[in-house]
Amino acid sequence: MNKSSTVTVAVVGLGGLAVLGLGMAIFSFGVTKKTGQDTMRAVQSLERRLRTMEMQLAQMDPRRGPLPGHAAGQRPPPGGMPGTSGQPAGVTPEALAAGNVSPEVLNRMSEHYLQMENITKLQRTLVQRNREQHRADLEKYGQKVMDLYAAARPAGEDAAAQQASDEAFSTLLSQYPEANATAMALAERGLSSALDQNSADVLAYYNQLKSNDAYAQVVMDNGVEAIPTLQSYLVQDYLSKGQINEARALITDMKNSYGSSVILDRSPDSMEPTWRSVTEVANNLERLIDAGGGTRPPPPPPN
Repeated sequence: MNKSSTVTVAVVGLGGLAVLGLGMAIFSFGVTKKTGQDTMRAVQSLERRLRTMEMQLAQMDPRRGPLPGHAAGQRPPPGGMPGTSGQPAGVTPEALAAGNVSPEVLNRMSEHYLQMENITKLQRTLVQRNREQHRADLEKYGQKVMDLYAAARPAGEDAAAQQASDEAFSTLLSQYPEANATAMALAERGLSSALDQNSADVLAYYNQLKSNDAYAQVVMDNGVEAIPTLQSYLVQDYLSKGQINEARALITDMKNSYGSSVILDRSPDSMEPTWRSVTEVANNLERLIDAGGGTRPPPPPPN
């Protein structure tokens, strides 16, 4: 086997694992009719991690004093720094208790805290955008479009319910082609297809979303921005098939169009979906391609 074949095979293997990881992330987070429940769970998880980091930083640098919302001397909950099974890397329990932590470790934790805080703010912004998009639909189209959207959401295994869902979806497409609800319905079907590993349908729904500028910034009810999430799935699907050029083209669009946003992402060895910036996800996907050339895939960032 020549070198180019070896690279392609390696990337295909890594890409297949990544597609499985992302599919499980979407499954864990859920495409659900229980509007807002998954969003609240993800937001609460991220905020708990943020508070844990605040408390650890306060412990390790007494000059900071207690951070807002925490009493002096309060210890973080068991489990240590988010993304680890214990204390932060390079920090022993004794050093933490004594405040004897190197400036380098403290700086790394501070930088990670600021990154997490920024992601939390961005995720809240996405949730708010979704609510505003629904309000805009209600004002422009009335309750009818809201009812159709509710009826068009994925119906599961029930054949009669799925038929009713498909009919409502068709009505959205034909009668309300510019509605945010129509874009949300397209995106949810795209993610449902991703759960089923049906990449052809994912691509079809993605192309429909990209064909209409009105859909460019749509956010689903679970707080997930639709287009970059589908792009991440498609990149990994392309990698699993050795379609490197197609993968790189989507990565470029992710960075250029959605780099400042956040999406749910998951590595195959992670136990839960994690909010990450689109730029970070895109960079990791580029490194995944490079890993096929003999470079080890990067470890997932702390979650």
